Amino acid sequence: MISLGILMMAVAASAESVPSPEELFRRVVEAPAAVFAGRVRTEGADGRARLQTIKYAPGGRLRREILGEDGRPVRLTVSDGKREWTQDLKSGRHWSGPPAEPWQRRLGPDETERVSSAYEMTSSTGEAVAGRETWRLDLHPRTGARPGRRLWVDRVHGLVLKSRSVRPDGEKSLETGFDAIVFPEKPEAAWFKFAPPAGEPSYARAQADESALADARRAGLDPKLPAWLPSGFVFEGLKVLDYRKGKRLIHFRFSDGASVVSLFQCPPRSRLDFGKRPKEKVRVAGSQGYLSWTEEGNLLGWGTPGARMVLVGPLGFDVLKRVAESIR
Repeated sequence: MISLGILMMAVAASAESVPSPEELFRRVVEAPAAVFAGRVRTEGADGRARLQTIKYAPGGRLRREILGEDGRPVRLTVSDGKREWTQDLKSGRHWSGPPAEPWQRRLGPDETERVSSAYEMTSSTGEAVAGRETWRLDLHPRTGARPGRRLWVDRVHGLVLKSRSVRPDGEKSLETGFDAIVFPEKPEAAWFKFAPPAGEPSYARAQADESALADARRAGLDPKLPAWLPSGFVFEGLKVLDYRKGKRLIHFRFSDGASVVSLFQCPPRSRLDFGKRPKEKVRVAGSQGYLSWTEEGNLLGWGTPGARMVLVGPLGFDVLKRVAESIR
């Protein structure tokens, strides 16, 4: 027999109204006020699944461990809210720098600057994610140059529990979501502490190897590197590639252990062939650029004195733009 209390709770839950898209979006972009810990699964267009564990507390405190195929951590990122460290657990090499954007924005919509003009938003009831009730927020792009987004938002804490990107051609490009999550009252003291390996030098997160830079300079190129990278991303290498008619370009590679961002530094007025796809005009670093997409993620192109720059990666326009505008 169902008690009156349980019946009243069921009626109250069923009567809970869906937040407006604007209200739900506001919750998404605000930093979570709750402590949480969980495991996240990311699946790209290649169908390959990547796992990581996340521990977070207000104030930008974060611990993220990228897991290898055997389930053991291979890349560690720790932030105490004042400084961020990243360590390759196989080599012991580690990087440090000021904290980047809070991690949760990478699960949520990065298009905060122009979301109302770039997307039409709708909200509805979402299915449970990691055992948590959700609201669903859909962002429908107004142009064919941006992917669509579908977000499952925790009803209590406003945290994005799952995010799916859909390319303009209808194919899913990236899905990231928790398969387990808890909200403890307070974090453990050891979560946000980092001890650098003894005797190992520390590098800036965007700092390139001098040997790699020397390769580019011997080819007559002046490498243009960003000063800012998203949380967990570090410089992983560069290649000098032949372009055409004796000219060359530089392909920089940055990674957080799970995702890759590529930066191409090309000769002026050059055009890289990413296929014929719609482009949207945007302002980047004080000049006109364009936004488009590839199978690897969003594409941002713009011009600088003496070079044509192209960024490609599974990050939102706001994040790519900040990387671009940190290049001097």
